[in-house]
Amino acid sequence: MSNDTIIANIEELYVFAKTGTVVGQQQSTVINTTTTTSGGGGYLHQGTGYVNAPTTTVSTSSSEKLRLFFRDDNGKEIEAEFSDTPFGVREGHRVSVVYAGPMVLKSGYPVALINHSTGNDKIFLRVVDRLLPKLSGGLALGFILGTPIAFLLLGAMIFESAAGFLILGMIVGFIPVIMKLSRRKALAEAVVDRIRSKVAEIIAQEKEAGETA
Repeated sequence: MSNDTIIANIEELYVFAKTGTVVGQQQSTVINTTTTTSGGGGYLHQGTGYVNAPTTTVSTSSSEKLRLFFRDDNGKEIEAEFSDTPFGVREGHRVSVVYAGPMVLKSGYPVALINHSTGNDKIFLRVVDRLLPKLSGGLALGFILGTPIAFLLLGAMIFESAAGFLILGMIVGFIPVIMKLSRRKALAEAVVDRIRSKVAEIIAQEKEAGETA
């Protein structure tokens, strides 16, 4: 995923929907395996000492994939994929897929599924997370930047130990990290609210269309 798919504020968000009739669907189970190795090492000197073998832990998790094919009201066949959909979909059902992405690209990920035939809908928060700025490396960067900032603001002379200096550096450095976390949370809530509003709008439109048909 490139940075082009990440939004910095709610004004950059583009939300749209496609509605049609299901013509096919495929379900599959995806197994994810994670291997972690820890421990090991030891000490040997002139034939004496000890050696510890590393410990390997293997964990697995699974997710259910739904690949959906539906034909929209203009006759175009569309494919969308979802993970762990909490309700069923079959051929002949009328559905809407809500997409969200950057305004500049005019495209997006399928972030919500509405089954008008059964009255079920779901917003997929894991997909929404792909649109938000990442935080990897933020804590380390906060410490690296915070230590010299603390030195400049308060001066190393007031500390009796290097530990106190480093602790203050970490505290000062974490302030922008905490602010970034807060901004990301607020953006996530705004994105979900926008998607939820779109879901409600589509449901209302379909209900109105059904009543006037």
